[in-house]
Amino acid sequence: MNFNCHVELPSPEKNTGLMKHWNSSAQGSTLSAVILSGDLHQHWRTQPVFGNFRESVPKVESLVRVKRENSKKLHDEVSLAGIRAYLDFYEEKYRELLQFKNLADWTYHTNITLENSAQRDAASLALFSWQRNEWMSNISNFDTEVLESYEDEELRRRFHSILVLGVAALDDQKLQRRNQLVTEMTSIYASAKICPFEDKNCTEPTLSLEPDLENIMATCNSKKDYDLLAHVWKEWRDATGRKMRDKFLEYVQLTNDAAIANNDESRIASGADLWLRVYETEGIQEEFETLYGEAMEFYRELHAMVRYKLRLHFGEDKIDPKGPIPAHLFATVCVCLLGNYSVRQMFQLADNFLVSLGLVGLQEGSPNFYENSMLEKPGDGREVLCHAFAFDMMATNKLPGDFRYPSTKYLSEMTVNHFVDTICRIKQCTSVNFDDFITIHHEMGHVQYYMQYVKQSPLFRDGANPGTLFYWKDLHSCPSAMWRVFQGIITKENLNTAWWKLVEQYQGITPPVKRNEDYFDAGAKFHVANDVQYAKYFVARILQFQFHQALCEEAGQFNPYDPDEMPLHECDIMKSKAAGRKLRQITGSSRHWKEVLLEFTGREEMSLEPMLNYFKPLRKYLKQYVEAKNLPLGWEEGSRRWRLLYAPDTESSTTVLEKPSIHLMVAFISFLHLGSRFSASSICAHTSPTVSGIGRGQLRIIVDSAVTTDAQPMRGLAETGSDSTGVCQRSRPSCGDQCIHVDLTERSNP
Repeated sequence: MNFNCHVELPSPEKNTGLMKHWNSSAQGSTLSAVILSGDLHQHWRTQPVFGNFRESVPKVESLVRVKRENSKKLHDEVSLAGIRAYLDFYEEKYRELLQFKNLADWTYHTNITLENSAQRDAASLALFSWQRNEWMSNISNFDTEVLESYEDEELRRRFHSILVLGVAALDDQKLQRRNQLVTEMTSIYASAKICPFEDKNCTEPTLSLEPDLENIMATCNSKKDYDLLAHVWKEWRDATGRKMRDKFLEYVQLTNDAAIANNDESRIASGADLWLRVYETEGIQEEFETLYGEAMEFYRELHAMVRYKLRLHFGEDKIDPKGPIPAHLFATVCVCLLGNYSVRQMFQLADNFLVSLGLVGLQEGSPNFYENSMLEKPGDGREVLCHAFAFDMMATNKLPGDFRYPSTKYLSEMTVNHFVDTICRIKQCTSVNFDDFITIHHEMGHVQYYMQYVKQSPLFRDGANPGTLFYWKDLHSCPSAMWRVFQGIITKENLNTAWWKLVEQYQGITPPVKRNEDYFDAGAKFHVANDVQYAKYFVARILQFQFHQALCEEAGQFNPYDPDEMPLHECDIMKSKAAGRKLRQITGSSRHWKEVLLEFTGREEMSLEPMLNYFKPLRKYLKQYVEAKNLPLGWEEGSRRWRLLYAPDTESSTTVLEKPSIHLMVAFISFLHLGSRFSASSICAHTSPTVSGIGRGQLRIIVDSAVTTDAQPMRGLAETGSDSTGVCQRSRPSCGDQCIHVDLTERSNP
């Protein structure tokens, strides 16, 4: 058994930043993250990536000398011992490199500079290059058949977790480029600013997402703010997604290249397969679709009520009563402030809740948390990535100290100020409101999870599936879109159009302004820009309620055989040590997630039933409300109905009505300007009350509140004439004294 122990790492350009310092030892080299000036390439070439494996496992080497032909049993024992010893060795190196990468990530997230960007890219490249070289030199040479014949599931899962390289399968040049693209997209997102509504054409945009735009979206919710909200919505997407569109497409190609480089076309044919493989479940996408379908009745009723309320609030001319809801209005639905709480008190409340369950508190597991976290946006001028995030530094396997950074003697003065004696930390630009209070529980859940699985192998220090970890806070359109982009179903020709089609299909939401392929609106989401899977949030939303119901049963506050006896929404597990003991069962990925789910909830499939139990009173209320108001359910997918209004520039209404052909000609020319995106369903001429805002001689398109189901082709426009008076009477347009009314249907595939 021969192991190549001095791996050649890539040769990045010179930079002043994080470097690795390896000290050889009997157990292998120990990583110390250092920030020095110099040539990373030269440093990597002169330092072994890890110690001599022969020296670190002499017992295994002696076993290997035994002739394999002596005994099949001995051969298997030697193979198992070799795999086990190698995994012990691999895990320590992986932990060290991952700690180094997380340190670079934190540095970059809390101080976005070109130098820190280079450090982050170098740290990612070091980890991925090491993984690839280990696979080529050692992992691929093991006889893995022996794993299938022995009952050691943990060993089997440990080894299988490193058999697929994922992104690390790329060569150094492509790896470096992919890392660079992710960093550049993240920088665009983090540093984006827009002009204020009052000065739309400013030369120096000043409003950032947090807290400026979030405050606007949360507080500007009167009818007069409709256009302000649309401005904020549009400009943010123009400042983020639009600027990263080309980078994203290149990132997709490189991710697909990584999938192909794994040389397992039967299971990993695209980046979508790389993301979905962690669920270890054939047909997982179909499971997601089934769950979504089961939720739709409830969602459509909720959507109908929200749409109705928004129409009353912002005006019936702004929202189609049967159509999707303009996306910029959702942030205005609820604004809940938290009185006189401070940011620190909000975190303390979350910590107190976890401690009351008998779990690990910050004082025990992370005593320096408050001193070393970034809980509010800094006021020192630094550009930071405000999106909340919790960091596990993977340093050791015990508490306190699992998340501790390396000794200060290896750190620069700048880094010492930020990292000395850190155990764990959260990065969040917190505002004192209920939404951020929920986010705090989410991030504190991450920290609790890190502390709970501290003794596990670093290969298992993740959720049983990506969604289980996110239970500790926690949609479908975003993961569906990303999978289809990786699979080539969505291409660069329809990247944004297809995105909005899926958003409308799954969520009943539409952009408030016209969007086309110049834009990339999905890039306005942090997770898309930062190479983060979105499906786990959908999974987490389902599991959240399954776990909650199981914990409430454990706490004696819910009876699944009589859900009305103790309603699930009234359950409060605070101070329940029984619930806390049960909660510890779901940490780590050492077992298949369905096995964990079965043990925890009594069923191995994800289920919507607990969510429906929790919202049972709301569902009852929604049904009654929808029936009482006779509200239409759902939205018209794939099409949008419009009104084309023409108010002629004349003072003689008689002249106008006597010459409808002139109006039809104007309408026809207007249709041509709209292009092939629309087909006509009706045209008519009639009178209507004068409404301010639409003058004579103006052409205007607005959302039509009364739509027709039939659609005439463009060539039938001139034949329609003014016969469709019934349609006009049902949906009288708001224009001047005289107008032409044309119902338009936007084609599903423009």
